[in-house]
Amino acid sequence: SHMSGTSDARRAPLRAAVHLTPPIGWMNDPNGLCREDGRWHVFYQHDPISDRHGPMHWGHASSSDLVQWAHHPVALAPDERGGAFSGSIVIDHGDSAGFGDDAMVAVFTHHRDTATGQRQSQSLAFSVDGGESWTKFDGNPVLDTGDADARDPHVIRFEHERADGHWAMSLAVGDRIDFFRSTDLRHWTASGSFSAPRIDSNVWECPNLCRIE
Repeated sequence: SHMSGTSDARRAPLRAAVHLTPPIGWMNDPNGLCREDGRWHVFYQHDPISDRHGPMHWGHASSSDLVQWAHHPVALAPDERGGAFSGSIVIDHGDSAGFGDDAMVAVFTHHRDTATGQRQSQSLAFSVDGGESWTKFDGNPVLDTGDADARDPHVIRFEHERADGHWAMSLAVGDRIDFFRSTDLRHWTASGSFSAPRIDSNVWECPNLCRIE
């Protein structure tokens, strides 16, 4: 695989020495940062045929040391539901979604431009070979709020001592963050919202959700 990192700098002087850069094309938001079987994985918004923002794909690179990167085939490409906008990845150790033990599951935004404006909904894709190949869930989308701006789902796992665990999602919906919960990644229930009405802003893009104990 093509390597981009410190070792790449000597033979590619215009390529950043310690930053991940794609072999070619547009790069934007990092997506699906995760670690599995001793390797770090980075997915990112990507247009592999242009140096400008275009039909969004998910590029994919992995590393054992976060310095030297191996580039992999494009993970997600546009389809009839639209481009693959930002999202996150979880490792489904308990096979809650039914895609396979320890499947990597991408939760991402499908974005489609229509005659009356854009449409955004949340979908799933999964990999059972460590991220090398991906299959989109045939039941997509799994969450459609009906909002034109509803994107960038970030999902984490909550485990409970006396009850079954659940998945929690934060989602940028206009100038607020909506929260959802699920037991299987396929069915989502609204669980709350956060906003600051006195702040005049556009979409609160790419929210992150983490648990502090």
